[in-house]
Amino acid sequence: MKRMRFTILCVIALMVLATLPTAANDIVLQYWRHGDPNVEGVNQISLDLDAIKRFEADHPGVKVELVTAPDSPKLMEKVLTAVVGGMAPDVVNITSSDFITLADSGVLSPVDPFALGYGSMGDLKEAFLPGSLDGYSYHGKVYGIPFELSAYGFWINRDHFREAGIDPETNYPKTWSEVAAVGQKLTRQQIGRISRQGYCPLTMYGIWGTVGWQAMINQMGSSILSEDQTESYINSPAAVRGLQMRKDFVYKYKISDPAVKIDPLELFGTDQASMIDYGGSWAIPILDRDYPDVDYTLVPYPRWADAKVDTGAITYGYGKVVFTSSKHKELSWELVKYLHSQPQELIKLGIFQPVKGWFDTPEAQSFPYFDYWMQELGKGTYHIQSARINEISNIMMKAQDEVLLNNGDVQAELDKAKAEMDKVLSR
Repeated sequence: MKRMRFTILCVIALMVLATLPTAANDIVLQYWRHGDPNVEGVNQISLDLDAIKRFEADHPGVKVELVTAPDSPKLMEKVLTAVVGGMAPDVVNITSSDFITLADSGVLSPVDPFALGYGSMGDLKEAFLPGSLDGYSYHGKVYGIPFELSAYGFWINRDHFREAGIDPETNYPKTWSEVAAVGQKLTRQQIGRISRQGYCPLTMYGIWGTVGWQAMINQMGSSILSEDQTESYINSPAAVRGLQMRKDFVYKYKISDPAVKIDPLELFGTDQASMIDYGGSWAIPILDRDYPDVDYTLVPYPRWADAKVDTGAITYGYGKVVFTSSKHKELSWELVKYLHSQPQELIKLGIFQPVKGWFDTPEAQSFPYFDYWMQELGKGTYHIQSARINEISNIMMKAQDEVLLNNGDVQAELDKAKAEMDKVLSR
């Protein structure tokens, strides 16, 4: 009889357990992102870890595995490999340039406004700055939440300007022609080689190496691709003019040396470059940490004197996406909410989150050159957005390198680039 009672109790216990939800400790979310440098012991990863701790505390038993890659290109390689192998993570922090590749492949889950704490998709859209969700939207649907919005800045070394007899506060270059003229006064040479570049444009790092050229194209009211993305305009008069000016910086005015493949921020910080166009507000804490003696300022991004559009530097960002393969999409979007919940801490790293109201906070308004960044973000345009972004940027970089490194003919190289791009776009 005792044995029968025990058996009955065991059966009842098993029935009760079967009606309970799966144990929370069986849930593991994978979150992938790129690496990030430390600023006074703090970086985006450390802030993410703090957010993950809060998330796990509020969701007992749910664990988050954080996986990092050295940089954005390596992260995208890792993500694409995982997607092909059917092993995509739950959440990834990706660039706005990589977003479209994943969206076009159909592997992303539309944003869940309720899991993010909004009453509707309309409420979510209303919470973000106008246009900031455009970089994470595809065919009318939003697939990602912007974590960071940045614009490339134009940095000048005050000491170098004063040394050349130029007032850095009033006589900084406003046009690309003035960049050439001022750059000649700033450039220094030793034993027949440039020892200090008057102007060092960013010409490395894949798609990022063409952002200055893209800005020049946009300023003339043109673009790299047609609106329906079926044809390339890379050999248009605007594109030719932009690359020709970049070539003239090297061969005519002799103020740039594209053969020096060193990060422009390092060249700027070590007195080897007087003017650079470089990354956004996030670069300020890094420059101040690594090169505290540099007397620099930020000035409006140069335009063409006859520009058709008053647009400055290229804008870009990072955003969180959730994959359709995730078994816990709602939880994944909740995790995104936690990861985006500390904008006051992120501003210390120069990370601007495009959420309404945040830009009115003391933390944001006290950030160095706050008004400058607001102006640049307000007048910037997103970089190329195409499902073929990697192939297109490789073609652009190949043409640019041939012109800048080998003194190639601009029109001829861009005619070849157009043929290659159109072939890619037709697939």
